[in-house]
Amino acid sequence: MGATASSNVSVVTVNFNGRRHLEGLLGALQAQTYRDFEVLLVDNASTDGSAELVERRFPAVRLLRSEHNLGFTGGNNLGIAEARGEWVALLNNDTLPEPDWLLRLVEAATASPGVAGVGSKILFARPFVPVELAVSTMSPAGDSRHLGVFVAERSGFEGCDYGKRIFASGFHGGERIGEHQGRWTTRQSVVYLPVESLDRPAELVLRLWGGQEAPSVRRLTVSIGEAEVAAHEVGQGWLEVGLTVPAALLGAAGFDVVNNAASFLEPDGRAGDRGIFEPDRGQYDTAEDVAALCGCSMLLSKAALDAVGGFDPDYFMYFEDTELSWRLRDAGYRLRYEPASVVRHFHASASVEWSPLFNFLVSRNRILMLVRHARLRYAFRAWVEEVGRLLMLLRAHRSPRHVEVRTRMRLQASLALTAPKAVLKRIGWWRDTSTGSPAGRRVARGGLV
Repeated sequence: MGATASSNVSVVTVNFNGRRHLEGLLGALQAQTYRDFEVLLVDNASTDGSAELVERRFPAVRLLRSEHNLGFTGGNNLGIAEARGEWVALLNNDTLPEPDWLLRLVEAATASPGVAGVGSKILFARPFVPVELAVSTMSPAGDSRHLGVFVAERSGFEGCDYGKRIFASGFHGGERIGEHQGRWTTRQSVVYLPVESLDRPAELVLRLWGGQEAPSVRRLTVSIGEAEVAAHEVGQGWLEVGLTVPAALLGAAGFDVVNNAASFLEPDGRAGDRGIFEPDRGQYDTAEDVAALCGCSMLLSKAALDAVGGFDPDYFMYFEDTELSWRLRDAGYRLRYEPASVVRHFHASASVEWSPLFNFLVSRNRILMLVRHARLRYAFRAWVEEVGRLLMLLRAHRSPRHVEVRTRMRLQASLALTAPKAVLKRIGWWRDTSTGSPAGRRVARGGLV
């Protein structure tokens, strides 16, 4: 790709058993219009043949093998420490950057002084199609909800390589019925379903259950956009609705959905993805200064990272990008959002949302961030709320062995160990001595893209 030993940009991606994504990612990097960059792939002790694939198919990539899983923070810190570029572009392994992705980041980073980081517009990996379900509701005995039909999460467009479903409106919360995970509709509900392409017909399969206490027959209509595409009678059993949706209808109704258009960050530590789950209608197409960037895709100044340090190694993953953004802004740097830099993301492919590990890390790391940066009353309030959540779970489940109770107990124990260190970092008495995490890793070989 035309890079030299003094490449202007080092693209760092961290991989843990993400072999299925690597050919798409590295192929997209080969197609970048900006050429002065190297690629470093940090492999976090994968067991799925990821490193071997890179060695065989992409010999120009600098492969850094870790003997242990260093997490998102440790893996990126290792890549940053080994980077040769003036700028470091962090990019998730489960992404597909568009050809001008890196060019637009570099242009935005160098256009004005004081910019330490630039973030991309991040879209979910595939376009989505809105599917509306309309049916009369019922109220089973002992249930105050008005229920339409139960939609199994296995519903979707056949052949799509991305399983994200967005329950946009009119659905109750997720639950399991037998072996099926899914959600009940209300009278009129809309779910966004991913489709491989809007340019060719696709098979839609809806797996529905009417409920044991449902009336014998109810009429269900299925619409895409403004067009009604199916009508069926729903009884008390399972119903599978299958139909071919023509390309013209998919193209007219489909749209991209925003994953992240930079991140918001409030003084009390409330933070999150701007625009997440919104159809991309151009509402985030203005370049601007922002409070925080998403680690999925961002370009960072190596000099700024040397000045403030890299990711906090105590975080492992989640909130590490927000905490680093807070540190950069406190040091006087600017952060920019550049919507012309677009990347598509197979969101949550390396972790399980709402798993015990997810809940533990998200809750703990948010409090650690507050302890380090926010007014202490916000940190205290957040910690007290977590204690209250633990007590409520203990009262509900009456056992310290329940998985949710164990997760919250583990969280409290971890905070007792890590929060004092966050206080020392807050007052400047503790600084991580290295951006990298050299322990337990070895550099397999070097190369340039």
